Amino acid sequence: MKKSSNANHKPSGTTPLKEPRTEGEFLHREARIARRALTETLGDFARSVGHLADPRLWVRTYPWKSLGAAALAGFFASGSLSGQNGEGSRKNQRPAPSPSPLMMLFMAGIDVLKGAGTTYLLQKIKSQGLKEKPPDPSVKH
Repeated sequence: MKKSSNANHKPSGTTPLKEPRTEGEFLHREARIARRALTETLGDFARSVGHLADPRLWVRTYPWKSLGAAALAGFFASGSLSGQNGEGSRKNQRPAPSPSPLMMLFMAGIDVLKGAGTTYLLQKIKSQGLKEKPPDPSVKH
């Protein structure tokens, strides 16, 4: 009985491999195939991660969430860079003088304005109906 020619058929785009004669040749060939497959898989994975980590895509798809995340990151970065949280940064510093009553009144007024301004801006955003735009189906992920 003849063997079918489809039994040794390789998919197009691959180079035909000669049949190994010894176990060592077989293992060497299999290791080479596995190494090539692993390299291709890692390359695909790296491209996928790079695409997911692209901030331009996130900002285009979720502009308000991206703005909030950037503001939050900036807030935490400023606190960690200023060194005000660590005990080591306070060792050689003199205590700050207490603010005058006029300065305390001024700071309280600023806090009230910040709260009112935030409330006003949130109401304006809600009344305008600003929503995040849905993802563009033409953009490939």
